[in-house]
Amino acid sequence: MSNTGQRIKERRKQLALSADNVADLLGVSRSTIFRYESGHIEKVPANVLEKLAEILNTTPAYLMGWKDEYNYPHQTISSNERNAMFLRESFDDSYHTKDCFCFQNNTMMPSDRTNINDIIKRYLSLTDIGKKKASDYITDLSEQSKYKRPH
Repeated sequence: MSNTGQRIKERRKQLALSADNVADLLGVSRSTIFRYESGHIEKVPANVLEKLAEILNTTPAYLMGWKDEYNYPHQTISSNERNAMFLRESFDDSYHTKDCFCFQNNTMMPSDRTNINDIIKRYLSLTDIGKKKASDYITDLSEQSKYKRPH
């Protein structure tokens, strides 16, 4: 395994992302992610490396092994964020990770990450009035016992 591949895999696991999650965000196949991680693809193209660093909430310099700090600029990642999800708008109108949403009691199911990503995409496409209605609706649902998950 190459140094770059090892760092890609470590960051992916630190963020509790599957290879499928990263592949979807990067627009490649899962096997391509595994080839990056294993070192079978040794030279990751610069544009791919930049986007991969965004997805993994780090810098290209960290992934390449040029720096030992994996922190995204202006952000510190703690070891307690195994079940965290991060969100950051990108230059291409997509979103990636930045602000931390932590789930303390491991209630997040594997399918929740995909559903939450879909909800966020849809929410961001709404007008301010639509966002207010969506927020009100979620609040209303969360206050009704028949829709709440038992503790």
